[in-house]
Amino acid sequence: KWKIKRGWLKLHAAININTHEVVHAVVTTEETGDPTVAEHVLREITATTRFKKLLADGAYDKNSIFDLLKANHIEPAIRTRKDACTNKGSKLRRQEVRMKINLGEEEWKTLKNYGDRWNVEIWFSAYKRGFGEQILSTSWNGITQEIMRNILALNWIYQKRCEL
Repeated sequence: KWKIKRGWLKLHAAININTHEVVHAVVTTEETGDPTVAEHVLREITATTRFKKLLADGAYDKNSIFDLLKANHIEPAIRTRKDACTNKGSKLRRQEVRMKINLGEEEWKTLKNYGDRWNVEIWFSAYKRGFGEQILSTSWNGITQEIMRNILALNWIYQKRCEL
């Protein structure tokens, strides 16, 4: 009874860095990879919403994500690996890798406004401070509904803050 490993929940959230509102969110278990969810989320978001740039960390450095961004005319600001290949894979990814090599890491961050990604970390910090890291629900449906209610509440708070 006491030795049950429950595992982690992962919240994958697409956040508007200007308003701090969650545009789309998915809850998964720890076994689900970030790039797999990102492709699904990107497809859903681009079907309804237009945006210009995707800021993401190195976990999203995948050819299929770059191809999806290119197809939707979205500028990538994804941190690529230091030993990334420049002669195979997605054309957009190869261009980004070359740009990062030619400019250097710091200049690339400045050009892409990569520092704006901290707004996402700020959002997750606000979520954890406001609602904690514990989930009260036990069923998968209840867990996802509880997290989504928390997200809606935080979005409402950010909307009210912007109105002031």
